[in-house]
This record gives sequence, structure tokens and C-alpha cells, in this order.
Amino acid sequence: MPFAVAVVACGALLVVFGTPPGAVVLYSLYLLLVAVIPGTLVWRALGVRPRSLIEEVGAGTALGLAIQAALTWLLTPIGSARAAIIWVLITLIASTVVPRFRRVWRTAAPAPASPWMSWTLSLTSVLVVWWNANTGWRLDPVARVPGTASGFFSPTPYVDMMFHQALAGTVLRGGTTYPQNVLSPLHYQLMVYEHLADASRWTGIDLTLLLMRLSTVPLLVLAVVLCGVLAHRISGSSAAGALGGVLGYLTAPPALYAGPAYPFAQIAALNLGTYRSPTQTFGQPVFLVLLLLVMVVLERRGADWRAYVAAAVLIFVAGGSKATFLPMLACALLAILVIGLIVRTGTARRTIGLLLMTGGGFLVVLLFVLGTNSQGLVFDTGKQLLSLAISVAPALGDVSRPGVRVVAWVIVLCAWGLGVVASLAAVILRRRDVRIWLLLGVGIAACGAAFFTQQTGLSQMYFVRGAWPGLGVLAAVGLVELTRIAGGRSNVWWPMTLAALAVGLGAALAIRGVAGLPPASAGHAYKQVLAPYAVLAAIAVLAAIVIILMAVWRRRAAVSQGGAPSFRFRFRGAGVLVLVAVLQGSAFSALAVEGLAPEAAASSPAVLKDYPPIPADGAAAARWVRSHSGRNDVIATNMHCMPADGGRCDSRHFWLGALSERQVLLEGWAYAPAIGAKAHDFVSGT
Repeated sequence: MPFAVAVVACGALLVVFGTPPGAVVLYSLYLLLVAVIPGTLVWRALGVRPRSLIEEVGAGTALGLAIQAALTWLLTPIGSARAAIIWVLITLIASTVVPRFRRVWRTAAPAPASPWMSWTLSLTSVLVVWWNANTGWRLDPVARVPGTASGFFSPTPYVDMMFHQALAGTVLRGGTTYPQNVLSPLHYQLMVYEHLADASRWTGIDLTLLLMRLSTVPLLVLAVVLCGVLAHRISGSSAAGALGGVLGYLTAPPALYAGPAYPFAQIAALNLGTYRSPTQTFGQPVFLVLLLLVMVVLERRGADWRAYVAAAVLIFVAGGSKATFLPMLACALLAILVIGLIVRTGTARRTIGLLLMTGGGFLVVLLFVLGTNSQGLVFDTGKQLLSLAISVAPALGDVSRPGVRVVAWVIVLCAWGLGVVASLAAVILRRRDVRIWLLLGVGIAACGAAFFTQQTGLSQMYFVRGAWPGLGVLAAVGLVELTRIAGGRSNVWWPMTLAALAVGLGAALAIRGVAGLPPASAGHAYKQVLAPYAVLAAIAVLAAIVIILMAVWRRRAAVSQGGAPSFRFRFRGAGVLVLVAVLQGSAFSALAVEGLAPEAAASSPAVLKDYPPIPADGAAAARWVRSHSGRNDVIATNMHCMPADGGRCDSRHFWLGALSERQVLLEGWAYAPAIGAKAHDFVSGT
């Protein structure tokens, strides 16, 4: 039933936002036959003992997507992309005909997931999809191209979506250069475009629908489910599994200021880039299942070659999906190696093997997928992030001054930490668990990369966005551990934990609406910056004191009546649990809650609405060109720049190449490193 509710709700959202029901059904069948079924069978063949059927299907689906994308990438250059489907046929035939493989049709899970876990992950998935629809789809409507039966376009798209669609069209026709200019070799994070092209190839669904509607939904649901799976596997508790998806995808640094809705650079798994960065959205579930498999290898002494082969595939696809994932994993494995040598965890040999695989995989990805160009990523001292992305930094003074910058760092890191504060409990209470150190290492590496590098458009933020779900998983484990300390396995504690989370949410919204004044625009306004967080801390401490006093009163009342206390109580554990839960609950404020409101899309200060629309007749002309040209033909156009402030040229003109699915001699040159400076000089006349 939870699965059925999620499917129906997400399908209804797709239809409401302009997706034809037939396309929803076709894409669902494609996923079922190409990823879900064969991927689950392959995952079971790895010999991983699962915690639940949810784990098998979630991990298997992500693995299936990775295998299909990798094979499509490998076979596209030789014109045999359709042959990638052969692994599905081999899997189905082998698991049916070969007796030793038939066991993979039966689940190896000892028991189904609890109803709490199933329903929580289901409803969280629907909320996440609705958040994406409200902040992304609502701003990018889709419509039929005039004169076509199945062609779609977006009349007012976010500009980068046309770049992504053009890349998917290039992969679909087997191109080897950037679609907007013929001089730049195609080196980019290509795996999501392999998936989009393959889905279009087999279903005939228009790339506009696949990119702007259909593909995002299963990827988001899959990521939420895998967060729950990771928490369930680490903790062994279904309650942790239920919280894993919630804290992994519905939290953010508390937004307590009345002015900015995104005061800390949209640091969360849910952000405006969730829809606008298909590379990140596709890579996230692949990275999560890679972390799951790494945990399996680290905790199982007898991991055989099958697990390492699957890890190699996932490493390649995760790196080819988003360049941020593998460096974080490598740093985490290096930390585990050092810690393991100190405390003798017995995982050194397996850690070294995984570290070498990660490093080798990243080298392969650099050489054959991403290209060795840095794409503009350079080292920095945090000035760019603080001055451009952190809205409270100007209130502290000039961030170029070392003292102000250090103070801003501390404030930002504390705010980020409040979003996953319960992670500290997991780290302290489960400090000998290498799986905890794996997720923590990924998070620390992400924060370091975000602060000490810079890239155009603050793209280094994707380090932290990619690590945030893992930190949310740690937070879920930490809350469960605190609950066990506070009251054992008593049923009293889960309602209390949920109530404390709700108090935190209410406190954050109240502070934002009443006391969360916007910080001053300039000049050392430390009091204004810190005041909302001081109020939040006071509320959390007060709640913890109230809970302890209630416990003392209840115990004394029971003793005075000559009986034993009605339930065992550990005072310090109770206070810490409520304190942490209230602070954790405050992280549900702006991103997760306000983004669900219908007016969020229109009121978001981070949404840019001034990009030129695509005319319907222009879309029809582009489709006509596609129908009346060869796949290798090149289009010449006089459209190169979009209007921008001051009469300058915004070189992100992408829609002609995107809708025609043909190579353009020169349309735009943004994001194409080999041609950037020369093309800019030529077009600007310098």
C-alpha cells in the first residue's frame, strides 16, 4: 500500500504539471524492465544479506540504472547504443534457466520493513517530489510544439535546462562535440544524458518531457529510499530507517532570518539545483548505493569479487555523473584507513583496495568522460562563498579581512551543523563503527571543498549538497541511539522524539516570523546575526529542562504512592535527547516547509525569471529542422547571445540546439572550456 500510494501520488503530480498519462506509463515500464527488475536480480546475486525488501529493490534499481548508463556510454561511439539492453536479457535468461541463479527471484530479507518505515519513506518521497514540482516545474511549464503530435517544449524555461536538453540530444545522435559549438570536444558529466537518451530511444518520449518532468521523479524517490536503507542498515532499527529519508531530504541549515529564505547557499539535498542540475540528481542515488556497497565490503571480511565488480561500475558511473562524488569518497576512505590503523578495526586491507579502486576510477573518468580541464574550479580561502552565498556575511563586515572571515566561517559551519546536529550523537556513541566514519568523512571533505575552492556560479556547493543526505542518515542514527539511552526500547520515547522535532520546527518558524530580523547590510552586526540562534538554543534548553522536571515529578509521585515508577527514565539521556531533537527540528524551516507552499515558487528570491521566452513558432521551426535534416548536419544561426544587463552578451543561448537535436556551428559557448575566451573575444568584438 505505501508503494501504491507513492506511485499514484507522483503520477498524479506529473499529469497535473503537464505530462501526458501515456508518457508516464511508458517511462514507468521502461524503468521497471531496464532498471528495477534486472537491477534487483543482480544486486541479490552479489550475495549481500539485506535488511529488507526495500533495501534490495532500492539498491538494485540504482545499480540497474548505473549498469545501463555505463553500457550506453560505452556503446554509443560505435553506433550500437541499443545493444546496451543485452545485459537485461542476459540477466533475465540466466536467472530463469540456470538453476544456481534462480534463487535471486526470491528475497533474502529476513523480514519486511516495518509499516512505520514503509509509510514514512512513501510520504516523504511524495513531499520531496511535490517540493520539486512547486519550485521547479511550476516555473518551467511544458507545452506541445505547434504542428507536432508528440513534440514538447517549455515556453519559459530556466536557461540551463536547454543546455542539459541539448547535451541529451547530442548523446542521442552520437555526437562528440558540445552541441552549441562545433569546436569543443564533448567532455562533461554525461551519465544522466546517457539515461535520458536511452529512455527516449526505447520509449519515443520527447526529451523535454524526460528532462523537465519524468526523470526527476524516480531519482528523487530512489534517493529518499536509499537514505532510509542506509540508516536502517547502520542502526538495525526501522525507526532509524524511517527517519533516514526524512532527515536526509527534508532538512537544511535553520533559516531563522526574516529576509532571506536561503541564507546559507541552499545547503541541503533539496535546493533549486535539485531540478536544475540533472547531473546531481542522477548521481545522488548512485552515490548512495555506492556508499551502501562500500559499507558492505568494509563490514564483511569475506566480500568476494562480485561486490568489487559492482563497486567498480558504481564508482565509474558516480564519477561520470557528478565530479564531486569520488573526491569525497576518497577522502573518507583515507580517513577510515588512518583511523583503522590507530584503533585496529581490521579493515585496513579492504579500505586500501577500495581507495585504490576509487582513485583509479576517478582517473579513468577524468581521461575518458570529464576531461582533464578543471572546468574553472580553483583553490580559494572561502572569500567567494562567504561574500556571494552567505547572506549574513556582509553584516559582519568586509569578508576580505581575516578576522571577519574566520567569524563568518564559524557562524556558517555552526548553522550547517545545526541542520544535522544529531549526527554528533552517532559519531560519539558509535565511534568504532567504520560506517559512521565513512559518512562523516564524506561530510567533512564536502565542507572543506566548499570552503577552499571556488567555481563560477558557486558550483562547489554541490560538494555539500551531495554529502548532505549522508549526514542526514547519521542524524537519524544519532536520534535512535539517544532514544535508546534515554529510555531503552520503551514506546514512550518515539512520540517524545517526534514531539521534540515538531517543537523545533515550530520554534524555527516562530523565530523567523517574529524575532528573526534580517541582519544589517553592513558593519559588525554580530548581535543581529546571532540573536535568532541564541533564541533557538534557549528554547531547546528550556524544553530539555521541562522534560527532566516532568520526569522527576512523575517518579516522585509514583514513589510517594508506594509503587515503582511507571517507566524507567534516564534523566541526562532524556534532556540530551530533547535538546538535540529540538535543534534538529529547527532545520525543517525554510527549505523543506516553505518550499511546499503553493506561493513558494513565485516568492523565492533565488528564482530568476527574466530569461527570454522561447517562441512557439521558434520551437516549431527547430522541430522542422530536426525532421528535415540528417543526424550529422550542422546548423548555422545568427542567435548567439541572450539580452543581459548593461547590453552585455549572456552566452547561454541553447534552445535552438536543444529542440532541433542537431549540432550548431556556434550558438552559445558557456560551459564549454576549450572555446570560452576566444569565442567571447570574437563575439564582443575585442
